[in-house]
Amino acid sequence: MQTMKRTFQGLAGAMAAAVLITQPLTARAQTNDPAQVSAAAKAGDLKAQRALALMYFTGQGLPQDLSAAVKWTRQAAEGGSAEAQNDLGQCYATGRSVTLDSAEAARWYRKAADQGFAPAQLQLARCYEQATGVPLDLKQSVKWYRKAAEQGNLAAQISLGRAYYLGHGIKQNAREAVTWLRKAAEQGEPVAQYYVGRCYELGDALPQDTSLAATWYRKAADQGQVAAQNALGMCYVRGEGVPQSYPEALKWFRQAAERGYSAGQYQLGLCCLKALGMRQDRVEAYIWLNLAAAQGEGSAAKLRDELADQLTREQVDEAQARARAFVPGQPLPAPPTAAASTNAPAP
Repeated sequence: MQTMKRTFQGLAGAMAAAVLITQPLTARAQTNDPAQVSAAAKAGDLKAQRALALMYFTGQGLPQDLSAAVKWTRQAAEGGSAEAQNDLGQCYATGRSVTLDSAEAARWYRKAADQGFAPAQLQLARCYEQATGVPLDLKQSVKWYRKAAEQGNLAAQISLGRAYYLGHGIKQNAREAVTWLRKAAEQGEPVAQYYVGRCYELGDALPQDTSLAATWYRKAADQGQVAAQNALGMCYVRGEGVPQSYPEALKWFRQAAERGYSAGQYQLGLCCLKALGMRQDRVEAYIWLNLAAAQGEGSAAKLRDELADQLTREQVDEAQARARAFVPGQPLPAPPTAAASTNAPAP
């Protein structure tokens, strides 16, 4: 159970960042005719006012004008549009064309949340959980997560499941946690799918079943969820729930590593060093261990330093240069020249 607690806590930051990205400010207006939208907005139509604001926000149909966007968002919000109230809350939460003001953001989220608008309920729950614009109140956080979750909001379902698992603002209940996680997982939410996989792998709140663990990991990994990609790689290394296959493990570790996931970088470094699923490549091993160490990953720094003693000064310089040039989401930069990279041990 302690392992799962660390898993939930480790992904909490990523989830918090993800829920700030909601649909309203990126949605398209229902009509592409700016003149019609503008005329309806000026006549007091709340949907048209919000649509006009979106046009100004995105520059779709009209030149981008953030001041005008906020003006029309505010007009629709003050007229009672829950969607616009949520949009205005986001503006204040991010400082987009208004002065950053967490308390004002929470005030507008509450107006929309009180109307039953799930995205705003989610944001208000996050405000209470993080003491952003309102006092810290985990019970209020759970209350609003539940309201959004019961409407099918996937991020809220995950957050409610996490609250149940950790006992944050509510009595700890691992089975109830899994109930909410499965709701999101079965709708295709990759973070929830990863959590369900972990529960099956560890036998925590679900019967231990490595085959089902691998199945759920794969669902999340196929959507690019890096923790699941790394976990699926480990399944292939151990032959748990899937046939043992170092090439398959290498494939999943590389996907996680290239997206900047430190545990995947560490495992990929080990594959390069131990020739698991590939030919041994000490220089590439050093690169991935160095990148993992920079993020504080386990014993990566110790192993990297031990490996440095087996490389020439030129090889270490090359590895460090390629690590510095690495950009998450892109393949590792190739060696400068074929002759510049050699895996012969240092004399």
